[in-house]
Amino acid sequence: MADRETSKPSTHRIRLVGPWELRSLGVGESALSSPLRVWPTEPGNYPLGESHFGETHSEIVLTRRFNLPTGISPADCLTWEAEFSVPPQQIVLNDVVLGVTLELQESGTYRICSQSLMQLLLPGQNRFDVRLKIPASFESALLIQSELVFRPLSD
Repeated sequence: MADRETSKPSTHRIRLVGPWELRSLGVGESALSSPLRVWPTEPGNYPLGESHFGETHSEIVLTRRFNLPTGISPADCLTWEAEFSVPPQQIVLNDVVLGVTLELQESGTYRICSQSLMQLLLPGQNRFDVRLKIPASFESALLIQSELVFRPLSD
């Protein structure tokens, strides 16, 4: 019992796999009338026609909703770590633009780590919106991984 009390709290990871909602920011025929549910971790899983992925770059928004994780307190640290195959243009949590670090990995992917999210979380459902510009002829997975990382800081 004493070992449990003296051990440091561990880091917990909550995967935000999917499905995510995909909305096109195109105009006219290239715009989507309603969001599509997609698994952006799967290559080519974007049911958009050539009008979306033509000669120009297409802009989309990926949205993922999640509930407030249980067992956390305002003193704890909760960040979002993700890896994308294209660099995000903007990342928003509950209508607040996040400050993130963006690193280009040797694999050619982009790793993201957010600021602490505790002050931005809502008691009920929360929402990430990730704005991406997709290159023409894109056939890869957009999102490689997405996790909430919870580091308890309370005693």
